[in-house]
Amino acid sequence: MDKIIKNDIDLAERTDVDNNNITLIIYIQSFVKVFKLIITILSITYYFGAIIYIIFQYIDDAKQEYFSTLTNYELELINSHTFISYFEIKKKNDIECFILMLYYSFTTLSTIGFGDYHPVSDEERIIVVCGLLFGVMIFSFSMGVFI
Repeated sequence: MDKIIKNDIDLAERTDVDNNNITLIIYIQSFVKVFKLIITILSITYYFGAIIYIIFQYIDDAKQEYFSTLTNYELELINSHTFISYFEIKKKNDIECFILMLYYSFTTLSTIGFGDYHPVSDEERIIVVCGLLFGVMIFSFSMGVFI
């Protein structure tokens, strides 16, 4: 490096080229950091949504089995008290269900919670409260890393 600078004096005085290269490196590092943050948040959101869907499906199936001896009217009242039945998720195809659970888990983890999809039963509320605590930790850490 010293030989290059000694042989080419103009190169040693070209600080504008060095500053541009340093700026470019900083921009690339920032872009990579943001990209990693987005991928991490999407991954966490996806897995949380999948876990929530599995748990909510289990709760819905357990209530269906437990209350199978009730009349149709009573069963309809019970069905409207689970997330899966209340929002008629069983009637949606796989892609719609995936998008809905991704949306629901993202709004839950980020604590935005628009309220259009919400837990209906007490069991679901307890699970979502745990998810909210987890979401606050994850998004706080992510924003700290981002800043």
